[in-house]
Amino acid sequence: ILQERMFEIAEGYDPLDLSQAGWGVIFPAIWDDADLQAVREALGELLEHRKRQAGDYYKEYTGLDGYKPGESKDEFTSRHGAGPGDVNPEQIPYYLLIVGDPETIPYQFQYELDVAYAVGRIHFDSLVDYANYARSVFTAETSPNLQLKREAIFFPVANPNDQATNYSTDLL
Repeated sequence: ILQERMFEIAEGYDPLDLSQAGWGVIFPAIWDDADLQAVREALGELLEHRKRQAGDYYKEYTGLDGYKPGESKDEFTSRHGAGPGDVNPEQIPYYLLIVGDPETIPYQFQYELDVAYAVGRIHFDSLVDYANYARSVFTAETSPNLQLKREAIFFPVANPNDQATNYSTDLL
């Protein structure tokens, strides 16, 4: 019987426990200190929450440790002491949040990283939006009586002269 693995975390680490799997946030290396500090402050509530959850396996990649323009996943992970194979949270946390638009940190980097790591991305136009996001995640995770409406929204892609995507648009 084949057993499906949950991503690629090294044996002995529980991917469902942040204190074992770790959590990290990747910022663009090219952001100036003022922009970085403003976004970090806006995300402060979430970052502090994750730091408490992940403990020693919490990591922020900022400044020269952040994503450098044109860098591949292998270059980034190698720079931070990780090689190919299963994710070792002692080197790079298993859960990673990319902060930045796809022009600054390309989707290609995210997709390569997502092969082994559990990766998410946020990018907002304003500091208020970053703060609102952080507050909503923190509230959703820490409010015992919060009842969130469960809802799924599907939207199809349709490309001109592409029969498959047009069928999905019509039938989804």
